[in-house]
Amino acid sequence: MGIDPDISGALALLKIDESGCSAQVFDSPHLKVMVGKGIRKRLDVKSIVQLIRSLDAPIGTTAYVEQSTPFPQDGKQGWWSGGFGYGLWIGVLVASGFSVVPVPSMKWKNDLELTGGRCTKDDSRRIASTLFPSLSPLLERKKDHGRCLLKYIVISRITPTSMQFSFSCLLCQKDKMLLFKEPSFYITSIPPCSYYYHFTC
Repeated sequence: MGIDPDISGALALLKIDESGCSAQVFDSPHLKVMVGKGIRKRLDVKSIVQLIRSLDAPIGTTAYVEQSTPFPQDGKQGWWSGGFGYGLWIGVLVASGFSVVPVPSMKWKNDLELTGGRCTKDDSRRIASTLFPSLSPLLERKKDHGRCLLKYIVISRITPTSMQFSFSCLLCQKDKMLLFKEPSFYITSIPPCSYYYHFTC
C-alpha cells in the first residue's frame, strides 16, 4: 500500500497473488471546515479509518507513506497541512495494525529514474495508465498525477529478493518524445506478471 498524505493525495493498493497483479486507487477523504473567516479542506479522519477497514488488509501489511517535505514557498499553512496529514495517516495506519515505512519522495523517484526533469507529470500518468489499464479513467486529468505516484511508491519499495523491477525513461532527442521501457515484474514462486510498452512519435 502507498499513501500520499497531502490533502489532495490518495491511497494505492497493489495486490499480488497467483492470478497476477492488480491495483486500486482511492482519493484521500476530506471535508470542508471553517478556519478563521475562510473555508479550507481538511482530511476526514473518520472516513480515512472507514476506508482502511474496508480494504480488509491482513495485519502487518506494509504501508509506504511519502514523507512530508516542507518547502519555503509553501508558507506556514502549507507546512501545517503537510505535517498534519503525514502524522494523521501514520497514526491511523499504525493503530490499524499496518507496518508503516516512510519514503522520501526523492528516494522512490530515484529508484524509478523519474528525476532529472526527463519525465513530466503527463508522462507519469501515461506510464501508470499503461501499467494498469483498468485505472486509466482515474488518471485522465493533470491533477490525477498524485494517484499514479502512489503506485510508483508501492512498486519501487517492493523487497528486491521477492521482486525485481526494471524501469528506464529515455528521451528521444530527435523527435522530442519520451520513450518508456517496460516495467517487468518477476515474482518468486508465482507466475510472472510482465508488461511491455513504448510510446513512439
